[in-house]
Amino acid sequence: MSPGVSAIVVTYHTGPRLKECLYALLGDPEVDEIIIVDNGNPDPVRTWLQAFEQKHPAISLLSPPGNLGFGKAVNVGAASATQGQFLVINPDAVLRQRSIRHLQDAATDLVTPWIIGGRIFDETGREERGPRRRQLTIWLAITTYLGRNTWTLETTPPPSGPIDMPVISGAFFLTDRASFDQLGGFDERYFLHVEDVDLCERCRKLGGRVIYDPRAGA
Repeated sequence: MSPGVSAIVVTYHTGPRLKECLYALLGDPEVDEIIIVDNGNPDPVRTWLQAFEQKHPAISLLSPPGNLGFGKAVNVGAASATQGQFLVINPDAVLRQRSIRHLQDAATDLVTPWIIGGRIFDETGREERGPRRRQLTIWLAITTYLGRNTWTLETTPPPSGPIDMPVISGAFFLTDRASFDQLGGFDERYFLHVEDVDLCERCRKLGGRVIYDPRAGA
């Protein structure tokens, strides 16, 4: 039997996709609880989230003061999670069926720490930029900034199954509590962006695995 899954969703002025995200998680049989970290939404959204929490026992709404930034907010959500695995997913990402099962299958027999990311699609069904990336170097950073992107791999053919990947996206990944604790969570000095690059690098430096699984999608 696979460990239970706590989905962690950090939301800040997300828009209408937030509801789609939450209902998809609520309907997934692999998700045991959904932790929503409200990083500072408008009052109507907060009111809806509060009512949503009251209606569904699997929902836990956290409302820290102000906008903590993405990484710190995920850490706050993880600290309150009750399950053995964490699914971190952006509030505008809609989980596809059986995705968690695929991620869990890819995690079988892995030694901590490990992180497994999946494919991320835009609303037209095209793979977004960032779910699979090369190791970031100064040269790649410069060429990408100048418009010659060779860092992210979404324009290359996807692998047929799970493979090791230097960097996956913080917008959609599975890990377990032991791995997240061993890594110390996200580095809270990164308010937004690059925190996933840092997390993956630290995982690999500790001898862990960073894996990309194209069978899972959101």
